[in-house]
Amino acid sequence: MKVSSAFTLTEILVVVGIFALLMSFSLVVSLDIYRGDSFRGEQDVIISILQKARSQSINNINETSHGIRFEPDQYVLFDGDGGEVEFPMNTKVTYQDMASDTVTFKQLSGNTDSGIDFTFKITNGAKTSAIEVTSNGTINWDIIP
Repeated sequence: MKVSSAFTLTEILVVVGIFALLMSFSLVVSLDIYRGDSFRGEQDVIISILQKARSQSINNINETSHGIRFEPDQYVLFDGDGGEVEFPMNTKVTYQDMASDTVTFKQLSGNTDSGIDFTFKITNGAKTSAIEVTSNGTINWDIIP
């Protein structure tokens, strides 16, 4: 009687099937992690630009107010003298509940120019973040579950 120590076709197909299943699961998890990281990165960019505009207003850079304007594909940091710096959007986000597309901070105080709280949401379809700029210039943010 001949003893065979080779793998059968069925065993090989089962192992390949399990391997393919594990790879597809890890791909889905990796893409979800990437989308979450890129969304948080975009949120951090918006918050950093808001903080920069407020800081420049408080420090009276160019002796004028500063602000940020939200456009469909970029953020624009501007000052009252017409100077602008454009920041392209890295991840596509949409804005919700925006009363205005511009937040301006008063020079020296850092309060918002309008004197009212400014709250808006950004979303990439899967995640949503609420960003609030209070009338005294405080910037708050939170991921909405």
